[in-house]
Amino acid sequence: MLAVLEPAVTAHSAWRAFPLVRVTAVRPLEGYRLWLRFSDGHARELDLWPFIANGPIFAPIHDLAIFRQVRVEGGTITWPTGADLDPLVLRYYPALKPAGWT
Repeated sequence: MLAVLEPAVTAHSAWRAFPLVRVTAVRPLEGYRLWLRFSDGHARELDLWPFIANGPIFAPIHDLAIFRQVRVEGGTITWPTGADLDPLVLRYYPALKPAGWT
């Protein structure tokens, strides 16, 4: 299940401002942090706790042993539990946030 995007202005302006990317590599770090590389060459470290703290789909990956099983599949990160996150949110957060976030 990919997170729903809530662009600041309109869908058209958001997609122009945030070009499509895919996750090409991931490496677990300390706690709920990941190192991510994207198809545009950008790399970043990101604390995923704010993304996974709520919602039943993410409950199993609160276990760090399961969280560390993260892998790249279909251009984004996913876990054996079926949880995944939108690559655009991972790349452009905090400028682009999941729906409902303030």
